[in-house]
Amino acid sequence: AVLTAKDNPWFAKALVNRIWSELLGEGFYMPIDDIGPEREASFPEVLDLLSNGFSANDYDLQWLFRTIVNTQAYQRQIRARDASDVSLPFASAAPTRLRSDQLYNALTGVLGLTETANRRPQRGGGGMYRLPQSRRGQFAALFGFDPSTPQADITGSVPQALFLMNSPLINNGIRGQGNTRLGRILNKFDDNDDALGELYLFVLSREPSTREIKIAKEYLAEVGNRREAFEDLMWSLLNSSEFLSKR
Repeated sequence: AVLTAKDNPWFAKALVNRIWSELLGEGFYMPIDDIGPEREASFPEVLDLLSNGFSANDYDLQWLFRTIVNTQAYQRQIRARDASDVSLPFASAAPTRLRSDQLYNALTGVLGLTETANRRPQRGGGGMYRLPQSRRGQFAALFGFDPSTPQADITGSVPQALFLMNSPLINNGIRGQGNTRLGRILNKFDDNDDALGELYLFVLSREPSTREIKIAKEYLAEVGNRREAFEDLMWSLLNSSEFLSKR
């Protein structure tokens, strides 16, 4: 094939650049889809090493992912960067916003929801029948973005924020009673410290910090109703930038 021919280095470089950017939040070439001989890459020797190895291993994506995640660059602390940050590229991994499908999977996984089947076809304009859009499709229409868009240009919108804050889908899923995920946590852990730790592990995949525990305990005392307070805490975690980002 022309694309994967050994005399065409750009296929390997383009794929390495995109996967590296996906994993570390920043590519050797930025914007991610603007590469070529007229552009200069950051750390070209690293890009060449990975690209040559990727090509030599018959474009094995498992080899590429395994090689990148075993680098010190990938394993460094994740830290947000702004325009005034003059540190070297890849001095730390950068958090990136989850794609719509990733965010949908994260939400449904945390809330324990399953994809609902399409309803019966509905009559549209001109007498044509059409299938209603799935819940995943509706979510993608609201949260989707071009994966080649620079992370700095990807910002949340008001409709996205309103959905995460007010959607019955989410609010019903975080009820602290019955067989919901939160309900099972509260039934299993009578101690609030244990319940908080389990909630943070479940939603953010980490333990709460000392400061977060202090704030949560103060809020629990203020509200006075354990179930309602934990519902609010879970709601705040699902609406946090940490939950919306890949870290």
